[in-house]
Amino acid sequence: MYYVTKEEIAKLDQLAVDHGLQVRQMMELAGFYIRTVFAEAHISTSQSVLVLVGPGNKGGDGLASARQLRNMGYSVSVLLMEDSSGLSEDAEHQRLLLEKMEIPLYYGKDVSETWLTEFLSEWAVVIDALVGYNIEGALYGPIQKAVQALETYNPWTVSYDVPTGLHASRGVEHEPVVTAEVTLSLASPKKGFRTEQGAKHTGTLYVGDLGIPRFLYDMVAEGSQPSFSFDGLVRVNKS
Repeated sequence: MYYVTKEEIAKLDQLAVDHGLQVRQMMELAGFYIRTVFAEAHISTSQSVLVLVGPGNKGGDGLASARQLRNMGYSVSVLLMEDSSGLSEDAEHQRLLLEKMEIPLYYGKDVSETWLTEFLSEWAVVIDALVGYNIEGALYGPIQKAVQALETYNPWTVSYDVPTGLHASRGVEHEPVVTAEVTLSLASPKKGFRTEQGAKHTGTLYVGDLGIPRFLYDMVAEGSQPSFSFDGLVRVNKS
């Protein structure tokens, strides 16, 4: 299987948009795949779920997953580490849907790490939808506090795309980094997962199909499209 660099996945995403795929369309698929991840991890609807949301498209993936989980009967809440004005247009679309569903939305931009740690202790499962592959350098501000609180409490965690803080190409370069039991990567697995420390933070790895055509993958690297199964996922490993 081909593992992409940060630059290659950025190119693939841009090619997808340039050729007519909508970000919101891909968010919907990302959100939908959480159903299979939860089913295969045997997470019952009796376990409470918190989605930690950052400002980018990864945050939108997490917001879409919250709607899917509520539809499946889970008790799910959302903690946004930015106010709604900091969300992308597509992520804000997802947030407004959750408001209509009366899913609890909390805002953590200005709270302390102590408050975050106590708040996180109330949840059995956390979805990391904070920061994706665009990260360069160490985390800072509210996102850093959220990841440090996760380290303190250490709940069962699933990360979207890459564990927050992990460099998509080079793996662990700075602390803190989310340590996930499961990572649901999107479109392609990332090269940083193959480093020794990267693998420890990634946990069990799934890759989800966002509907990007094969010829666009080939424009990034010939033959780089994963062999997705009928349900749209590739199970890469079991940690």
